[in-house]
Amino acid sequence: MEKVGGGEKFQFKMKKLILLVFAVFLSLAFVSFVSAVVESHGIPLTLTTQQAGWYGMEIKLNTNINLTRVEALGDYPKVKILNSSLNVISSSDLVNGNATFNDFSLSAGETYYIVVDDDAGAKYTIHYNESVAVGTYPIVNDYFNWTGALDHNNITYTTRAYAIVNVEFEAKPPPKIDLISPANNSVLSVTGTNFTANYSFSDYNLTNATYYIWNSTGIFNNSVVVDISGTENSTTEYIDGFVLGDYEWNVLVCYRNDTYSNCSFADSNFTFTVGAALIDLTYNNKTYETSSETFIAEFDILEGAEISLAQLVYNGTNYTISNLTYPNATHLILTKIIDIPLNPNPFQNTTNNFFFRFTYAGNQIQETSTYNQEIGFINLQKCNSTYSTTTLNFTYRDEFDNSEINANENSTSMEATFHYWLGYGSVYKNYSFQNLSMSDSQVKFCLYPSHITLKTDMDMDYEATDYSPRQYYFRNATLTNQTREIPLILLLTEYSVKFFVTLKQGTDFFSDGIVTISKYFTGEGEYRTIGMRKSDDKGEFIEYFDLDKNYKFSVVKDGVSYGTIEKWITCQEAPCTLTLNLEDISADIWQGYYDYFATNVAYNLTYDDDTKLVTFTFNDLTGLAQYFRLEVLQTKYNETSAVICNQTLYTTAGTLTCNLTGYEGQFTAKAYVSRSPEKFVDYFNFAISTIKETLGLTGILVTLFLIITIALAGVWNPAVGIALLVFSILMMSILGFTALSYTTVTAVIIIGLILIIKMRT
Repeated sequence: MEKVGGGEKFQFKMKKLILLVFAVFLSLAFVSFVSAVVESHGIPLTLTTQQAGWYGMEIKLNTNINLTRVEALGDYPKVKILNSSLNVISSSDLVNGNATFNDFSLSAGETYYIVVDDDAGAKYTIHYNESVAVGTYPIVNDYFNWTGALDHNNITYTTRAYAIVNVEFEAKPPPKIDLISPANNSVLSVTGTNFTANYSFSDYNLTNATYYIWNSTGIFNNSVVVDISGTENSTTEYIDGFVLGDYEWNVLVCYRNDTYSNCSFADSNFTFTVGAALIDLTYNNKTYETSSETFIAEFDILEGAEISLAQLVYNGTNYTISNLTYPNATHLILTKIIDIPLNPNPFQNTTNNFFFRFTYAGNQIQETSTYNQEIGFINLQKCNSTYSTTTLNFTYRDEFDNSEINANENSTSMEATFHYWLGYGSVYKNYSFQNLSMSDSQVKFCLYPSHITLKTDMDMDYEATDYSPRQYYFRNATLTNQTREIPLILLLTEYSVKFFVTLKQGTDFFSDGIVTISKYFTGEGEYRTIGMRKSDDKGEFIEYFDLDKNYKFSVVKDGVSYGTIEKWITCQEAPCTLTLNLEDISADIWQGYYDYFATNVAYNLTYDDDTKLVTFTFNDLTGLAQYFRLEVLQTKYNETSAVICNQTLYTTAGTLTCNLTGYEGQFTAKAYVSRSPEKFVDYFNFAISTIKETLGLTGILVTLFLIITIALAGVWNPAVGIALLVFSILMMSILGFTALSYTTVTAVIIIGLILIIKMRT
């Protein structure tokens, strides 16, 4: 064997490489040439999902298809219809240029294709023309017209080529199958029900219908078969045996003509659930974030079904329902109250969805349909051009003369945090305001929308240049579109003394107590609130006092009033300290705590017969009251009541008195609190009589017994007895033995006269 040197070997390899590159180039050129010929001359192409032309043309249900053969080379082929899986579902010879299909069935929503077969069965081919873009074929009404399809001239290949110049598809109405009941997405609370369906098919005769029902495990029932006839029909069949769960149902309808028969389902299944069926739902379609809303739902339930858990699923949050009421074995009422969550955007309305979820014994779960609730947003902030409904107006005032502080000369500052809400307060919004250098002596806060009533907790630190700092608090205060004027009292630093105050209850420190501090102004004869403080975890807080003055400290915690402590403020040496012990609180009975007319006001309205003083002691637990008012009236027969006292105190806690020394007769004491507008708090009637003072307690008792004896003297005659009783009540009122109002006495007299007249007739 002859050996080849290194240079020759290299030349040999290069020749092989050049030949390989040349072969690849020829192959690519050939492929390009074939492709160009195919695309320009309409050679039949193998059917693939990427090809255009006929491929992808949709045929409607029950369509007669006519194809006209313009030119053919070789034997007559077959024209076939394929489904989306490219399986042949119908075939027709091309006879006299026409192919007609009458024996196939199509399903709605599926795509079918027309192909021309070379009749060898090996492959399907379709004609393609690059001049006709895919998706541009004209569609007119129910007809699909394609004209001028293929370039069938100059065909030089022996494979068959067909140019289809005109094809029309006319859709015939499909068989109409209407599922009636149970309605789609319905809920059944029974184990059996009637199933109803209607049928119509003008082109075929109906033969029979089979009811199909499926559950999660497959076919639940398909044994109900009914004979039907004609072109229109309706059937109703009772099917039972259902248990808790979700189901689907449909009807398979069979039909035929002289040459063809087939069966079809309705276009889509209907679903139903066996479980709790909602029969009534009560809720507000529109509400606001943070508001308290009640949802009441009534259900028919499957007898014997054990519900282990019921929930309101609101905006993705599960709220367990503990209030389940069963009026009977198949009726359930659910009630749930929630505070509406905050909107995603604090300044935009939103829509929340909710539904009910049941968990049955065995952990089977059922969920109801979803319902919607429109949610408006609420807002509380410093007023501006957008939010202009003023609810709070804080005014900086000097403690000595109650004058408004000039903020241009004494710059003011404020740090405040609000929690505000509409419902029970479990959900609330936050707003914080801070400005450490203002030239404003008034700061206004506005609410939105203007018609709502907000509740708020507020913590505020405030001060002014040359004044000692102080604090103010709201707790569960009510805000409306009526402006509340709140004074922020400050004491000049040159007159103020810093005190470290400790609040105790016995030997224990009293933490988180809200202490309203009121100072007695001698020249005005009244206590006026000068600030509010909050005790820390050691019961301590700081306050700046005016020495040698009398102060009252009203203590509230968690909405409960602990009463009022009165102290004379002195300091012997710095640091000045003060201890307030709740055990030193006087034995006042806070009779009006959470009174119906004056919510969140603790008060005591009394009259002392020895001192002749009417006393109204009060404490607004919210810290929002602008003023309290005490009115004392003297009532007289046939005369307008005379006003003895009408005193107003602009403060949140304090005492008002009315001295009735020298007065005699019937009196009414009335108490009011500012609630924008003014709200009535309480009243009571009392009598001042010199006869009582002259006779003393023993004399009063003897006189009362004599009057009662006079009344009882008429027992022998009911009419006379009633007359004497009325006379006795009148005399006790006149003499001051009772504190009955004249309205009450007049009513007693009228009722007595009516009874006497009835007895005499």
